Amino acid sequence: GLVLGGGIGFDMRKHGLTCDHLVETTMVTGSGEILTLNDTENKELFWACRGGGGGNFGINTSFTFEPYSVGNVVAFNVSWEEKVEDVLAVLLPALEKAPDEFGAKLSVIPARPGTSDRIRINILGQHMGTEAEFRDLLATVYAVAAPSSEKVSYLPYWPAQADLTELGPPEYYHERSRFVDRSLSPAALDLIWAQIRKWPGTSEGASFKMFQSGGAVNRIAPNATSFVHRSSLYVMSVAVLWSEHDSTDLLRQNLNWQDEFYDALLPHASPGAYQNFIDPSLEDWQQAYYGANLPRLIAAKRQADPDNVFHFAQSIPG
Repeated sequence: GLVLGGGIGFDMRKHGLTCDHLVETTMVTGSGEILTLNDTENKELFWACRGGGGGNFGINTSFTFEPYSVGNVVAFNVSWEEKVEDVLAVLLPALEKAPDEFGAKLSVIPARPGTSDRIRINILGQHMGTEAEFRDLLATVYAVAAPSSEKVSYLPYWPAQADLTELGPPEYYHERSRFVDRSLSPAALDLIWAQIRKWPGTSEGASFKMFQSGGAVNRIAPNATSFVHRSSLYVMSVAVLWSEHDSTDLLRQNLNWQDEFYDALLPHASPGAYQNFIDPSLEDWQQAYYGANLPRLIAAKRQADPDNVFHFAQSIPG
């Protein structure tokens, strides 16, 4: 689940990942033993549970977290349909200059072929400051083009989270991720636009996304928890959604488009992929998810689950 594989969100640049706030968890092992995991009891397994991913070691039945105080935030959901290439070119540097109090997910959403839809850029997130600060941070973007839609609200923390929550029923969905540890070059931006315009379309949608990272996430050593990805600017992904009404041939076209898009981005990304976005297409998934922490995770797996009771296609090998 969220915490066991890291846990990204709009707070992470200021406060770190969800797993960084875990102080204790209870686990039932494959043999039926009930273990308490924290910094003093079962320390190695506790380390493994902070980034190793769910379903690998046992069944976690409780979590205890260290809280942090929250106040009012600026919740925002802003989209552009005019001058989208120019908007993206100035939006990314603006995000990279933003303080840790600012957290956003940037999406580039292709136009559905054969419709009047237009390519759209969206940013969804929050700023732990004032609306004036928010608008100042994005002043260069607003100077390029006025948004096609905008909702910016100064709210107490929890009502803001309700505004930002993306609810919906279960979906047919495939997402492929990579971490990005440097600014995207003009060549990378050209590639993104070329691929966005090649989308074959489904009845549901697709997107290229970049989740802001950095800040507090990167101030923790890669081996302090089992979450190894501690040098990124973004978590990048290419996502496809479809429905039962889409043909097998159209789905194949979309998955091929996704793979082509993803492969083209690899030279512009780091080797890591986000373990909570499980990707059956990854051939190098062990290194992509866990990097240098993999041998230690394998040792923790062998100790906690020697009979490999908890296993799935991309579970940590025992």
